[in-house]
Amino acid sequence: MKNANKVLVIIAITFLIAVIVSCVIIFSIRKLDVQFAEYGDSYAVKIQDELEERYTGKSLIFLKEESEYSALDDYPYYVVTYVEKDFPNVVKFKVEKRVEKLRVYSDGKVYVLDGNGIVLNDTGKTETETNVADVTFDGIKVTVGIAGKVLETTDDELFFSLLGVINEISLNDIVEEIKVVVATEKQDVEFTTYTGVKIIVIKAGELGKEKIEKAFELYGMLADYEKTCSEIQSFRMADGTIRADWISPK
Repeated sequence: MKNANKVLVIIAITFLIAVIVSCVIIFSIRKLDVQFAEYGDSYAVKIQDELEERYTGKSLIFLKEESEYSALDDYPYYVVTYVEKDFPNVVKFKVEKRVEKLRVYSDGKVYVLDGNGIVLNDTGKTETETNVADVTFDGIKVTVGIAGKVLETTDDELFFSLLGVINEISLNDIVEEIKVVVATEKQDVEFTTYTGVKIIVIKAGELGKEKIEKAFELYGMLADYEKTCSEIQSFRMADGTIRADWISPK
């Protein structure tokens, strides 16, 4: 009787092992379906090959989708936007390329950022010279600038509120240079447009979005000749009204 029980246990264990092995084989990743937002991306083949090398043969069952959005951390210009397990053995990825928005100058270094403040590189080199605004600081310093990570500064609140406005009202096709001044109690932001107009937002830390919008609203109303050498100042009046003034050259 004891021998019979042992045989049954051995059979059960053997069956269990066979099931586990079968599951491992059946649910081992064999294919990666990687979709790029931009057709013909120059890095597509390299990224596809690297992802296949990393994931092929791993168990699809134990793959945690939420953990795989960092799969392209070694490629700061690229971000995984979607991950899906497609049983029995396929993983689907969607990949987008980050867009260059700013060149930030700080302590002799130059950081290229996307619209979310992610550092794309710390060499200052951009893939295009258009629609990338140069940002300089007076009173703010970059504290951490690692490729693939969010830029950190000594005044993140001001800098990222500015970045949010730049994205929201699409200033990159107008603005060539941006200077953020936080010397003493000032929080001024100076925009220099491609046409040569200087736009000064006084105390941008207070209602910065409204002031910037008001300033660029006035800029859009200027005649072509006025857009070559004038200055616009945007500020908050004592009664709380946001105002933008055009200052003609003397």
